[in-house]
Amino acid sequence: MKVWELLSQIALAVNHLHINNVIHRDIKPENIFVMEDGSVRLGDFGLLKDLTNQNYATVVGTKVYHAPEVFTQKRMTFESDIFAIGNIIFELLTGKHPFDAKTEQEIIQKIVRYDIAKLPLSISKEFGSVLSEMMNEDPSRRPPIKAILSLCPIKMYLQIQENKKMNEQINKQLSDKEANIQRLVVEKQNEKQEKEQQKRRADQAEQNSRRIEEEKEQQKRRADQAELQVRQLGIEKERIEEEKEQQKRRADQAEQNSRRMKQEKSIQQRRADQAELQVRQLGIEKERMKQVQEQLKRRTDQVQQRLQIVEEEKEQQEIRADQVELNSIRIEEEKEKEKEKDKDKDKLVKEKSIQLVSGSNRLFVGNLSFGTTAEQLGRLFESVGEVINATIVAFNGRSMGYGFVTMKDEQTALDALKQLDKKELNGKSINVEVARTIGEREPLPRRFPRYGDYSGGRRFGRFSPFGRRPRFGPAPDPNSQLSKTRVFLGCLPFSLTEEELKAAFDGYDIKKVTIAKSPATGRALGFGYIEFANEDEQKRVLREVNVVTLVGRQCHVEPAHERPKPISTPPPDDSPQ
Repeated sequence: MKVWELLSQIALAVNHLHINNVIHRDIKPENIFVMEDGSVRLGDFGLLKDLTNQNYATVVGTKVYHAPEVFTQKRMTFESDIFAIGNIIFELLTGKHPFDAKTEQEIIQKIVRYDIAKLPLSISKEFGSVLSEMMNEDPSRRPPIKAILSLCPIKMYLQIQENKKMNEQINKQLSDKEANIQRLVVEKQNEKQEKEQQKRRADQAEQNSRRIEEEKEQQKRRADQAELQVRQLGIEKERIEEEKEQQKRRADQAEQNSRRMKQEKSIQQRRADQAELQVRQLGIEKERMKQVQEQLKRRTDQVQQRLQIVEEEKEQQEIRADQVELNSIRIEEEKEKEKEKDKDKDKLVKEKSIQLVSGSNRLFVGNLSFGTTAEQLGRLFESVGEVINATIVAFNGRSMGYGFVTMKDEQTALDALKQLDKKELNGKSINVEVARTIGEREPLPRRFPRYGDYSGGRRFGRFSPFGRRPRFGPAPDPNSQLSKTRVFLGCLPFSLTEEELKAAFDGYDIKKVTIAKSPATGRALGFGYIEFANEDEQKRVLREVNVVTLVGRQCHVEPAHERPKPISTPPPDDSPQ
């Protein structure tokens, strides 16, 4: 699992570069740094190259980690980085370079010859399949970095890392809340102390007020005595009156201070009540954060359970693949016979396609380079006549190597077929044929094995070298016939129900929906059938729907095969003549 984690983090770093049209050009073990916390960093960006204006760069970097096309074509692409990553992962798993030799020049010669070492049997089949695709000799067959990130083990690792980050953020928020609670408690204690000091000041002010009252009484007595001597001491009387007025002002001021102290006391009480309310709210928030943390833990457990289910489904697929390998000997014998008939059948199909031009203005264009765009295809056919529409068929944003062109009329389509067939476009000789619906197509010789009856076991895996996903379902009976009311759906998600499949074809007159299940376990087998009300409804579906997306997965649609019914002979008539 450690190697999956390293591959996940390296793929994330390279994906960031490729999204911004940048290639690293020097990915090697010395440029991958493992931090103390176990995280991985990709360094040494001195040889980065921006591919905004072209799709390749000049050759630089460490030669022993270059792909074969770097030495043969003298240029580096995004696929060169993918090959270097696979080279490093191979070295991590086996402890040796996949093209190990005594000198650097011998290693380069092995890379050019693609003399790669075999993986030991201890490496899992899934990892071996991923490495073989990443280190494919043909760069066009190497998976893009986004496809590597979409692998189940990598997606699960990234999901677990994201959950860890969320837990760390929640713990940090809880610690911040607790710090705020402590700060509010300290502030409350400080306010309590200040409140006591205010109380002492109020008591002291009250004592001063009493003392002033006593002094007022003494002044009154003195005034009485002064009145007896008023006639003799006039000047003294005036002085006593002034002192009396000063004492009165002091008493008024002391009374105002007492009122102000009472107001401050009430304000402090309100602040203390507000602080206590905030402490209660923080306690409620803490409980809510604990509930969120428990929910995240439950979700993590659910993800782990789903991962176990996926592993069980993979084991069942491997069992089915082992059963398919029993047919390999018979298929190898039939392939030799099919190769002998291949040339005659291709010629016959070409003649039939030319005959059908009078009924169609839509053309099929095959053998396109993966870099060809719809604009380039449209400009090529505009040299013959007016083009209504030109499209390139793509899967996950990547060209499938073929497309369709709709001309103005049938005669223009016929001229384009005659003039542009076998014409070179972007370095490849293209094939131009009349586009036909599935119901009009005649069965062509199968040059490559299909999922249900190929002879190579599990060697084609997830990324088929033939440009499309392998068919997931049983191989048709050679004596069967195409059904006129039923269609076959392959590559169905295992969690899909018959109600969801029926809802995906809402708007069509459906008679019955069936998803194939194992009689032993009752689990879905990944394919199913839909029976429509009549033949016209089936043709409409095949004409409008070739690929349908169900639960994030692309499933293909094609006519179903029906076994011929046995001819029953009537019982003999024993009645007398």
